[in-house]
Amino acid sequence: MLIDERGEVFDGDDVMALLGRKLAAEGRLHGNAVVGTVMSNFGLELALRDAGVRLIRTEVGDPAVAREMRLNSYNLGGEQSGHVIFMDHSTTGDGLISALLVLAHLADRGGRSANFARCAACRRCSKMCASKAASR
Repeated sequence: MLIDERGEVFDGDDVMALLGRKLAAEGRLHGNAVVGTVMSNFGLELALRDAGVRLIRTEVGDPAVAREMRLNSYNLGGEQSGHVIFMDHSTTGDGLISALLVLAHLADRGGRSANFARCAACRRCSKMCASKAASR
């Protein structure tokens, strides 16, 4: 989870959307896929699909995500809760690695965390889910 200077919260799906698209554009996303869980926001799937990246879903839990990643040599996966695994750097989720990779991406793009806008598809799906829940 990350919070920008305006107080907006970015979850694991936002991080995976941002860095999955970045790695794919650089040709560094193994298998051209990101591993998420059945709890991952549908917006993540749409954002990745727009970049030509597949979302592989597993059961909930980082052990299931890590197992799928190891079995198929994927290098990015995680959970909406913010537990993100970067197999190029570690075999388990690490918030410090996530933060450093996002900060490096921001530095490449001009610095401010305001430049880390949530992916539009994730935001749209989050709003739809919130409005459905409120109407119940």
